[in-house]
Amino acid sequence: MVLSARKVETAGPGRYTDSDGLQLLVKPSGRRSWVFRYQLCGKRHDLGLGAFPAVGLADARKKAAAARKLLAEGKDPRPVAVRQRPTFEEIARETHKAKAAGWSSDRNAVGWLTSLEQHVFPKLGHLDVADVGTEQILAVLEPLWLTKTDTARRLRERMEAVLARATVSGLREGPNPALWRGHLALLLAKPSKVAPRKNRPAMDWRAVPALWRRLQGDSDPAARALAWTILTAVRPGEARSARMEELDLDAMVWTLPAEKMKARREHQVPLPPIARELIESRVAFGADMGWLFPSLRRRGVHVSDKPLIDILRLAGEPSATAHGFRTCFRTWAGEATGVAREVVEHALAHAVGDVTERAYARGTLLERRRALMEEWSQFLSSG
Repeated sequence: MVLSARKVETAGPGRYTDSDGLQLLVKPSGRRSWVFRYQLCGKRHDLGLGAFPAVGLADARKKAAAARKLLAEGKDPRPVAVRQRPTFEEIARETHKAKAAGWSSDRNAVGWLTSLEQHVFPKLGHLDVADVGTEQILAVLEPLWLTKTDTARRLRERMEAVLARATVSGLREGPNPALWRGHLALLLAKPSKVAPRKNRPAMDWRAVPALWRRLQGDSDPAARALAWTILTAVRPGEARSARMEELDLDAMVWTLPAEKMKARREHQVPLPPIARELIESRVAFGADMGWLFPSLRRRGVHVSDKPLIDILRLAGEPSATAHGFRTCFRTWAGEATGVAREVVEHALAHAVGDVTERAYARGTLLERRRALMEEWSQFLSSG
């Protein structure tokens, strides 16, 4: 039923529908007002459009049309002050800030938020965080699930974290629509079936000594940093950011602080004698901010990751990565030595055993690892 001007003036108490969500409310007192009723994210909302006769039928229809236009654009027509609860984007930024202390690197911190800004905020960032449902989560994930599966998987985890924060903050009720188990797992293909995870490319461990020999003749900090990465079996970022004050040259131990480590635990690396040459070569670069491998291109920072990749490409390794040398070390230890698995895993700064086992086995096996790293250095020098 479409309202007429006469009906608006004479209707008794009740709710009268005009068209497309526009309604006239008439109270027992005779007061008349306009409401636009709509659904967003599966929830019904009423948007007040003003009282009659200050807002007539024609004006009410114009306001309702403007609200419908916003809805068609995926926006909530209610003013922010009326919504009361924060938007998904606001809670996402709060979540990002709260997690700041736990980032393993600035790169990860930036990537977490950038991915949401690129893929999530344009679609649901403006929504009331309480109104985000399965439909909105799928609108983000489905276009990426088959073509950019890893990206979609990470986005799902991040959206789950944002909505979990909203729930514990009292801003949402009910199940988390970004949960995988028992929910999205029933609606989307398993990520490992769509795009099986691939291991990082790595050289054949038997070819590493030849590369090591080649690196010994290169005095560039990037080459030295790559050699240090290989020798110590740490992650490339941990090697490139090595600092002089982390080295105990009397004990020949490199102590990486917890904030540098992926597992957020301090890690000690016993250094074999040939490490001294790499340390002493720093003298040629000058004391630049305490870095063991300072950049020659930008003063005050350590060498970046790209020069290390460039060296591998020039050495005829088109797909190998600096991180892959951890795989080389692990494979060599497993195939060419009789060293116990837990010693090798400690050398890689991996957690060994379950939580209970780790609670009792708190040693770092430093001296046993020293013998392992010395054997590794002898293997490198054998090429």
